[in-house]
Amino acid sequence: MKIKFFLINSIILSFSQLIAQNTTNDDCDYPATWITSQVTISQKIECDNPWTLVFEDEFDGTELDQTKWTPITGYIRNYDVEKEYYLPENIEVSNGTLKLWTKKEVPPVTYEYTNLQNYINYTDNFDYTSAEIDSKMPFNFKFGKFEIKCKVPYGKGIWPAFWLFGGPRYNEIDVFEFLQKPIAYFSMAMTHHYDVYNNNVRYSWTCQQKNISEDFYQSWHKYTLIWDEYEMLWYLDDILMRKVSRYYFYSTNGDAINPCNTNPPYIGKEELVYPKDPMNVIANVAVYIGNDAPEATTQFPVAMEIDYIRVWQRDKGCCIPYKLYEATNNLPSSTHVSNYIAAGNDAGISDVGGNVTINENQDVAFTAGNYIDLLPGFSVERGATFNASIEDCSPLNQPEGEDITVTNFPDDFTDKLCVSVNGATKYTIRVEFDNGNTIYYSQNNPINTNPVCVWDGSCNYGSPNCWLYVRCPRSRKVIIDFSNCSKSVSQTKTVHVSCSEKNLQLNDSLNQDLTDNRNFENYNFIISPNPTSGIFTLSCTNTKFSAEISDFLNRKILSSSSIEGFIQFDLSSFPKGIYIVKASTSDGQIYTDKIIYQ
Repeated sequence: MKIKFFLINSIILSFSQLIAQNTTNDDCDYPATWITSQVTISQKIECDNPWTLVFEDEFDGTELDQTKWTPITGYIRNYDVEKEYYLPENIEVSNGTLKLWTKKEVPPVTYEYTNLQNYINYTDNFDYTSAEIDSKMPFNFKFGKFEIKCKVPYGKGIWPAFWLFGGPRYNEIDVFEFLQKPIAYFSMAMTHHYDVYNNNVRYSWTCQQKNISEDFYQSWHKYTLIWDEYEMLWYLDDILMRKVSRYYFYSTNGDAINPCNTNPPYIGKEELVYPKDPMNVIANVAVYIGNDAPEATTQFPVAMEIDYIRVWQRDKGCCIPYKLYEATNNLPSSTHVSNYIAAGNDAGISDVGGNVTINENQDVAFTAGNYIDLLPGFSVERGATFNASIEDCSPLNQPEGEDITVTNFPDDFTDKLCVSVNGATKYTIRVEFDNGNTIYYSQNNPINTNPVCVWDGSCNYGSPNCWLYVRCPRSRKVIIDFSNCSKSVSQTKTVHVSCSEKNLQLNDSLNQDLTDNRNFENYNFIISPNPTSGIFTLSCTNTKFSAEISDFLNRKILSSSSIEGFIQFDLSSFPKGIYIVKASTSDGQIYTDKIIYQ
């Protein structure tokens, strides 16, 4: 599905089972015009690791599995293109399939909805209701194989889609979306989007399969996307439809190479328009408006019927490339890595420093494929046993992950939260605000150090709420899931975040006035309460005044004039965060302050 974006290229592909006979044939790859400067690949790319099923819904039973899916209510993504109201009651699970129903409402129904372009709530009449499901946390995925078997509804103005969306910046991949505009232009689009420069501009590449016959819509078809760190592949009924490469590789002597299973290093160029962040899985049916809206011959109700949705991820084995140890006297009994191990006071872990000691009665073994570096600060006490050996790490000698033990989870930190854990090769962290809302989330991060620094006190859910979440000192609930190729351990702790110099400066900026109000000692403006849970009062008994409320993007959302020396505002229909209060007195003075809605 789409919001506004910058379309770089649009390419047409033909496929004999789908389209009318005289459709043109064009390659669905695209020219490499948006690329970075030269990049060097230093790790071997394994292209043939087996797939492991990580998410599956066969839609058995009689209702949607809400441990996996969120049934959407309301919102419109692009008011200029679509208009439908999503209702959970339009979702049906029966006879082994999921049906996402789209209905024409006579008379139109009235609902309040959130416009996702400005996040403001509106009330409007809707001619159509429809259905959407979004995968729930933790079912958002960075790379994988995504597959759906379904039948899509037919008719002008109907817009079914199966897609991925999410990330701290704009990431989107459309496995398919059927653009059922005028009959001669019925098409299946395979598109990807990425906010290259993190400036709210979505660059997009698309490939369209045009002139799809009505017969195609009546049949079951399988749609597959393979998206990994290096390429994206779109398949229809196991036939490759489109391929996008992230890197264009060259060997050190300038010859083009196939990077799969080729020993590095080698040089290449990187395509910028390439999604890179974890995304949720979405299935929905939208409805066009305007010239592309449904017509009298479009039949309702119609359903997108889904047999299954599955997600696989690569099983990359149990061998990690390297391990660094600093500031610990609680080493695991065995460490086996593909490349090297470094242990000591300066092994290369940022923001960490300290000796590595094997204590009396400990038995520790280091095994690495290339080398082991015992640095200053590494010591073995009398009565301890230590062995070091060089041996390749492979599934034969590392068939499963080690036991996972968290040896140090601090109660407080200032700049970075660093946790000591043995046996884990990756972690997922979630941090919650006082009200239980997730304010920071990071998934499938590799662990190649001990300790591993997992959080710097920030949030990654965007403004304006981040301004509230990073204030210090404060306590936050931290949930970390540690895992390796076969085992996992979850740890939860309330951690106190002390004020670093950076956060003290941020607090100062939040606490100071947005402008110099020294001319107002005679007016005594008061905002109460501040922070507010929604309703607050701006008062001044010395003068008449008018006031307006703006968000941090300087968009005015409310305004009013004083009655008997005060104005009452209600922010409950707006997102929580920090807003700007601007008052103008009858003699032309301006007063500005902040109100925190939490």
